[in-house]
Amino acid sequence: MLTVTRNELISLCTKAFDATHCVCGESDAIATMVVDLEMAGQEGVTRFIQALELAKEDRDLPPQVTDKADNRVIVDCHGASIVCHLPSLVDYALERLADRPRIILELQRVHSRWLAFSELRKLAGKGLSVFAHWSGGEEGVEVECFLNAGQLFPDIYIDTSVESFSQSMKIIISKRSISAPVISEDIRYISSGSLAATYHAAFDMGITISSEDWQMLKSIAAMNLVEDSDISKQRAGD
Repeated sequence: MLTVTRNELISLCTKAFDATHCVCGESDAIATMVVDLEMAGQEGVTRFIQALELAKEDRDLPPQVTDKADNRVIVDCHGASIVCHLPSLVDYALERLADRPRIILELQRVHSRWLAFSELRKLAGKGLSVFAHWSGGEEGVEVECFLNAGQLFPDIYIDTSVESFSQSMKIIISKRSISAPVISEDIRYISSGSLAATYHAAFDMGITISSEDWQMLKSIAAMNLVEDSDISKQRAGD
């Protein structure tokens, strides 16, 4: 294990995403999404590395957006990572929310949904209540996140009894408060208070990540340097 600063980790994550040469997504914003989740103790870096691996198969297309009359926005992400599209999709949803009590984003064919964490927090900071639900992924579990207006961190409920391999996600953005579920014995509960404590500890004392993840990020980022060097050599003498 090693301890790094927030700025160091954001810088390396930015370089790693740039190395994918994805057309969709802003690398600095994506790096912040990753580090935000990591500082809350929810494996942001590990999930980002998985997302970068999956990105090799991404079609790198803009999402197909369908605005329904019943306050729903259906989005086909074509199998891309959520980090590439969520910030712009949230902006789109907020425009539609202006004259409605709530808006529902239904994302289809999207991966790495845990990395939505940072964008959900931003919505609550704007005085909106948020509910996010997805299932599947590496764990094959069902996850629900709740943030009411002004809440700095979500309450997260993970149903370990569910086995799913869905690639969808639903995000409800509401002008009214949203009720959280009753906790059953199959539910793992992560409180907003525990996330806040972990986050602030990382902010004060540094972010501890595995040496393997750090080296993997460096290796991915270095690929961009190799490609840039090869291009420079080809252009030498032009």
